[in-house]
Amino acid sequence: MAIQFCHRLHATSPKTSIFWVNASTKATFEESYRSIADVLALPRRRDPDVNVLVLVRDWLQRED
Repeated sequence: MAIQFCHRLHATSPKTSIFWVNASTKATFEESYRSIADVLALPRRRDPDVNVLVLVRDWLQRED
């Protein structure tokens, strides 16, 4: 069902990004967010002092 939605959305809005987040455990959730940060090439994503969850969340909340 989710995959069908993704295909339909892509057909109507090809510039829209869809990120799949594995939330089965805390570790897989965090790894999914690290992967998103890499795909987006977010600055400071590899900085050990940065909370990647916050970094990605903040990017997703942007309206520009």
